[in-house]
Amino acid sequence: MAYTIYNADGTTTIVDDNSISQKFYDTVNKVGVQLVGRNAIDYGAPTAQNFLQMLENFAGTHTPGSNGATAPTGMLWYDLATNTMKIKTASGWDAIVSSGGGGGGTVTIPDLMSTNIGTVGTPVSNIYVTDVWGGTFHGVATTADYADLAERYEADKPLQPGTVVSLGGEKEITTTATRADISVFGVVSHRPGLMLNASAGDNETHPYIALSGRVPVFVQGKVKKNQRLISSSTPGVAEAIDDEELSNFSTYQIIGRALQSKTTNGIGQILAVVGVK
Repeated sequence: MAYTIYNADGTTTIVDDNSISQKFYDTVNKVGVQLVGRNAIDYGAPTAQNFLQMLENFAGTHTPGSNGATAPTGMLWYDLATNTMKIKTASGWDAIVSSGGGGGGTVTIPDLMSTNIGTVGTPVSNIYVTDVWGGTFHGVATTADYADLAERYEADKPLQPGTVVSLGGEKEITTTATRADISVFGVVSHRPGLMLNASAGDNETHPYIALSGRVPVFVQGKVKKNQRLISSSTPGVAEAIDDEELSNFSTYQIIGRALQSKTTNGIGQILAVVGVK
């Protein structure tokens, strides 16, 4: 007695007894899935071949589903001719492109990239996409869960988030080394809300430096909320100054203002807003 299997698009496939169905299998190019019916002879080879091809995502130079076979919607195919992963949709085989080059990159679906999301004057809400690539973006407003504007700069060594930096050193930036350093430039960001110069390097060679907004920062000694911060004599670490001391310092030496208090004398991290004097 034949059995029926159900496809995602609502169609069905009948697999007869004593047979090996070729509906999803290209017998010329030897690619696809063979459905084994009851009591089929020599079923071991096609079963093993099915398993291997699914592990390989049907890797090959021939499109699965040619020569009379049917490729089911949602099937993945690694096209060896172009080294591109593709997916079967209602319109055909759409490429899934890796922007990272050689693995580890952002995966984007070309259909999304070529589709206008909404029209001018018509709001579109709650579209969640990771790593959108495009040209110039136009809109009314943007939001971010993280809180600082940061840019990549080349550092002379790897730096921890929260480290206070100045312009100088062998590269573009280095840790501050003197108290009230007039070359103070910013703080190594923990999680930037807006990332500029993003392709300049990675976090080891070109850390994001918070230029404006709230960010954790290393501080030495006690700190009262709302105090101004300057660089301390400890490399990469800030310290707080009292309001009555402000006349002794230039605004160029101010890193930002403390958003949290700290009651210990050692080195720790507090949340501060940088770019505000």
